[in-house]
Amino acid sequence: MDLSLGYAPATPHTSTLHRNRIVGDAATSEARKALNRLRRASEKTIHEIDRLEGALRRAEGEDFPTELYGEMREHLDSVLHFVDDEAARLQEKVLHGGGLEPGRVRRG
Repeated sequence: MDLSLGYAPATPHTSTLHRNRIVGDAATSEARKALNRLRRASEKTIHEIDRLEGALRRAEGEDFPTELYGEMREHLDSVLHFVDDEAARLQEKVLHGGGLEPGRVRRG
C-alpha cells in the first residue's frame, strides 16, 4: 500500500478504466465547447451576412447578387445543421456510456 497517496492504489484494470473515463470526460467537454463555439460563430456569421446584404442591397439596387447571398445562407444553414447533428450524436454517446438509452430520456 502506498501511504503517500492516502489510499490503496487501484488495480491496473481499474486504473485504466478510471483514466479512460477522465480522458473521455475531458474530450466530451472539449467537444461540447467546440460545438458551442462553432454554433455561435455560425450564428454571428449569418447575422453579419444579413447586415452586409441589407447595406449592399440598398447601395446596388437591382445589381445586387441575390442568388449568391441565398447560396451563402444555404451553406451556413448546412453548418448549423451539422452542429445540431454532432451535438445529438455526442449526447447519444454520453447517454449510452452512462448506461441510458437516448430515446428513453424525457425532456421537460
